[in-house]
Amino acid sequence: MLIVTATAGCAPTGGQTSTQQPSTGSTDTGKTETPTTTAKPVELRVEVFDRGTPGQTPVDNNYWTKWIQENFGDPNNIKVTFVPCPRSQEVDTLNVWMATGDAPDICLTYDVATVYNYYKEGGLSDLTDALNQYGAQLKQYLGDDLLSYGLYGGRQYAIIAKRVIQANTGTFIRKDWLEKLGLPIPDTTDEFYQTLKAFKLS
Repeated sequence: MLIVTATAGCAPTGGQTSTQQPSTGSTDTGKTETPTTTAKPVELRVEVFDRGTPGQTPVDNNYWTKWIQENFGDPNNIKVTFVPCPRSQEVDTLNVWMATGDAPDICLTYDVATVYNYYKEGGLSDLTDALNQYGAQLKQYLGDDLLSYGLYGGRQYAIIAKRVIQANTGTFIRKDWLEKLGLPIPDTTDEFYQTLKAFKLS
């Protein structure tokens, strides 16, 4: 289970937290306008998992991190900094970050108990008002049932993730084998079973 928590403004001494909001353009057209201000960009630090996959591009500097910066960061005068976290050591790394006051503004973890402990210790920002003001699309996409997993004391302190693709396995079938045997693409489990039998017997 993936949970996103915001810890923006977390004080090194373990004091109260606050949530920083990005500046957005006019909502009259439903589009975000590029600010004309020359103010120094706000830095938003975001944890990203490093699974140590051999040959992978840097998790903090790749196509998607650049896309996020160009399409979210730049229009809102935000410098998005991605902070790698070893996936196999996520909880230990988060605990060190939280203890030293160096946690990214947005943290991710699969460990729900860890999130609850941070809530009890006052280490998380209350996202309720920000979500109500800026997160209409997110609320619609996730729905009340999923959002309820991040509620503590009736307030939103965490936002659970929803996978776009829920299937974690897939099956492929060779089209040339189907064509050779004159078989259609199977649509049901029974048709798939009969197709496999035909493959075996051919």
